[in-house]
Amino acid sequence: ASSKPTQAALSPDSATSAIESLDARCSRLHRNLFDFYVCVNRTNYLDMLKQFQRNVEESREFEVPIFATIISVYCLFILFGLFGNGMVILTVWRNRSMRNARNIFIVNLAVSDFILCLLTQPMNIMRLFPNFISWEFGRLLCKVVNTLTGLNMFVSTFSITAIALDRFQVIVYPTRTRMSRHAMTLCLAAIWGSAGLMASPLALFADIQHHPINFGRDFNARVNKICSEITTRIFVKYAKLAYSSGVLVVQYLVPLGIVSMRDQQGEQKQKTPQQPVSAYRKNRQAAEALRQRRANRLLVTIAIVFCLSWLPLTIVNIVHDFRVLKVKEEFEREDELNAIIRQQNKSFPKPTFNEGLSIGNLTMNSNFRVGLDSARGANSDVKGGSTSSKSSQLAVAASQSIPLLLVLVSACLNPVFYGWFNENFQSEFYRLLCLKSVGPSWAQVPG
Repeated sequence: ASSKPTQAALSPDSATSAIESLDARCSRLHRNLFDFYVCVNRTNYLDMLKQFQRNVEESREFEVPIFATIISVYCLFILFGLFGNGMVILTVWRNRSMRNARNIFIVNLAVSDFILCLLTQPMNIMRLFPNFISWEFGRLLCKVVNTLTGLNMFVSTFSITAIALDRFQVIVYPTRTRMSRHAMTLCLAAIWGSAGLMASPLALFADIQHHPINFGRDFNARVNKICSEITTRIFVKYAKLAYSSGVLVVQYLVPLGIVSMRDQQGEQKQKTPQQPVSAYRKNRQAAEALRQRRANRLLVTIAIVFCLSWLPLTIVNIVHDFRVLKVKEEFEREDELNAIIRQQNKSFPKPTFNEGLSIGNLTMNSNFRVGLDSARGANSDVKGGSTSSKSSQLAVAASQSIPLLLVLVSACLNPVFYGWFNENFQSEFYRLLCLKSVGPSWAQVPG
């Protein structure tokens, strides 16, 4: 019942003829249920290829406007983020009087956001659309870009935590000596070092995958290189799920717990009865308390926006890692069934995806198996993939692009918050833009 695969390009007409021929032979030659099952499955492979070809051809016109729209929105956010965070960095660099501990941590956060807009997100955009852009930057840069995403996230987390601890010291222990330059350098080194250490597993997860995509009318396949976290090693899959869950704890519970504790202790400190003082002193204390509350408002706003911006990406990664494990279990059950069938009917073995089945100039192997599963929506990667319908394509495009776009929202809004809540930053922004200040801000706080 086996037939020698043709090496010529397989047209739709020839594919139909082959399917009809296989159906006839399956009905004529099957000696038992196993023979018939295996023979029909050859027909199913050809039918699957034809359906996959039609889906890809129909999706091309649908993908192009989505691709153009997402690229345009990303470019706007990236340019705004580069401009705003560049202004923050330049403002503190130009003014020595603004180089206190809190502003240095703010600059550290701005540097991380600047790197995010300059390097990380442009590279991630290329990883989002493997059908349009093949990864030609090598395995090393693939691992570096994947690590940069985690590095930006952890640096932002630790910087916000450091700002919260600095505000706690200012409120609870106002008479203590401020942090020295040497201590500040050590603190910044600890932030970047610990962030790099916690992001390093992402370099192990990322690798180059070769996927046949973009099938033409004659089933011609182009193999694109994709930088993703897809892996066949079960240990790595469990490690990814455990890592994503740990990131959720470190990224949210730890800094939010510290910020909440600082706010609670700061309020208790401000409610502590004070000794009687003169009216002038009392007014000074009231003004200082007002400035501290506005500074705290800046910190809380930055922390909330950061958490809301990064949370979708973290959740999507956890869900994806969990789904990959479920798909792996389905594949194992399918392979067990194939093994039973081959054992029961050794005279007519079933060609599996892993063994390879040549159809025209296309070889269906383990890589193509991943491609078909992505087309069904069972194993689409967060960084890229194909879908079998327009609705599923739109869902996958949204699940891939929106979380990464929200990360850019945090990087773009932080400079706006600095200018809104801090008069010193606001005045310097006006000066850098050669604009005339419109007057003091209602949210004036000391630099």
